[in-house]
This record gives sequence, C-alpha cells and structure tokens, in this order.
Amino acid sequence: MTLRDPQWLWLLVPVVGLAAAYLALTWRRRRDIEAFAEPEMFARLTPQRSPAGRHLAAGAVALSLVALTIGLARPAHTVKIPRQQAIVMLAIDTSASMAANDVSPDRLEAAVQTAKEFVKQVPARFQVGLVAFSDNAQVLATPTTDHRAVIDAIDGLTLGRGTATGNGLEAALQTIEASLGASDSKEAATIVLLSDGVPTVGVPVDTAAQEAAKAGVPVSTIAFGTSSGLVQVGGQIVSVPADPATMKEIADITGGRTFQAASIGELRAVYQDLQGRIGYTTQQHGLDVEFLAAGMAALVAAAGVSLALRGRVL
Repeated sequence: MTLRDPQWLWLLVPVVGLAAAYLALTWRRRRDIEAFAEPEMFARLTPQRSPAGRHLAAGAVALSLVALTIGLARPAHTVKIPRQQAIVMLAIDTSASMAANDVSPDRLEAAVQTAKEFVKQVPARFQVGLVAFSDNAQVLATPTTDHRAVIDAIDGLTLGRGTATGNGLEAALQTIEASLGASDSKEAATIVLLSDGVPTVGVPVDTAAQEAAKAGVPVSTIAFGTSSGLVQVGGQIVSVPADPATMKEIADITGGRTFQAASIGELRAVYQDLQGRIGYTTQQHGLDVEFLAAGMAALVAAAGVSLALRGRVL
C-alpha cells in the first residue's frame, strides 16, 4: 500500500498524544483512589460496572481517528488491469548460425515452433507482427490481429548469412511507430528479439536500442543456443556460441528483460512470462473511501457502546 498525500499523517501525532493522556489519567485516577480512600470505601468510589465499556469506547474513538487520518493521506494499492490493446513485434534472427543444433532440432526450428506457440496464446485483441533479419531486415508481417497470417509467415522463415541485429530492431520499431501513428499513446508495444550470436553487420545494436528506449518500447531478448554451438560453412566447422551479454545490454537499455533458452520447453516458459508482462498493466486503486468509511463506522460504534453502557454518547 502507498500513500499519495502522506503529509496528512502528522495528524497522528495529536492522536497519539490523546491516547497517552487517556492512559495517564486513568492510571492517576486509580492511584489517587487507592492512596486516599479507606479500603472499605474503595468499592464505593470505584464504579461497580466494569470499565471495559469505557475503555472500549475510547479505543474505538482512537481507531476512528487513525482510520480517518489514513484516509486523508489517500492510501492506494497497485492492481493488475488487462490491457485492451497491444502490439508485439517478433524479431527473429535467421542468420546462418541459427542452423546450429545445440538446441534441438536446431536453433531456427526451435524458434519457429516456440514463436508459433506464443502467437497462438496471445490474446486475440493484440496485434502481432514479424521481422526476420540476417544480413538485412525484412518485415514479413505488419501488426495484425490475424494471428494465423503471422504463424504462416513464421513457417516460411529461411536461413540467410550475416547477423544485422540493429537493423532488425530498427525495422521492428519503425513498424510499430507506423502502426501507432498519432493514435492512442496508451497502447502498449514491445519487441521480442530472438538471436544467438554477435551482430556482424548493419546498424550498431546499441544505437538501435537507444532509439527503442527513446520511443518507450521495451525490447525483451532471448539468447538462443549454448557456448558450444557449431555450424558448417563452406565445408568447415565454425563455432557459433550464443551471445547473452549483447542481448542483456539491449534489454537493459530499453527496460526489457533478458533470457537464455536452450530447449523448446525453456523457450515456451520464457514466452509465457513475456505474455504475462505484455498482457497486463498496473494501476493505482485508491483506498481513501474505504478508510474514511471505516473511521466513521468506528466513531459510530464508539458512540453506541458509550450510550449503552454509560447513558451518554461519549
């Protein structure tokens, strides 16, 4: 719980003072009676009715003042609200290194299968798009609620050569901006980048990441493969280790999250996590009315107890 106007809490100081004064007066009254009254007169001077009712009424008044003060401070708590609209751009690396089979059956096929599963789980109201990049970037599906068309585009991915990660990010960002235009700025947008290696050509990834950060579009990254990935190029075996450091840097710059995945099962878990983040936004829900109502109820209860047990309101 948070307080939106915490300056009102200073009113609790006199409340604490009143409580302390009440306890002190109660103690002093009993001490004086015990000190100056004869033992046989003590029972006559002490009210025959239990003081519990008087203490209960005082406690209810104190509780009322505390609740009313907190209500003035405008308490609130955070709630999750389902997004009504969102754009998710998948940017998938199709460079030659994605042929490595350290992820079964190979990196690209694992990405294809998991991306398709993710699109199937995305709420129908969300728009999904697809960018593929190797030595250049290509928009294969602009953001659409026709998720079947995006799945078909994912099915058509083929391997290329270099790794132009920066170009892929820029293409995804430009596609998002073109889709949003000057429309509702509250619409959520995110990029999910799937790549496995060090960028080799094109726009520097930090430049592209800074552009996404400036536009307020987080990039969540997934580093495919392991450090032992191998591919055959021109009859030679070439090492293609995953590059989680670069992927983490992109996510950190843009405010996204970064993951490493080495199997289809792990990738599916990653996408489920991303869907949860994309699917909800957070909102502050005020609790001031509830606290003010509780304070009034406690005050009424105090008056009722006092009237029933002592014959007066307070």
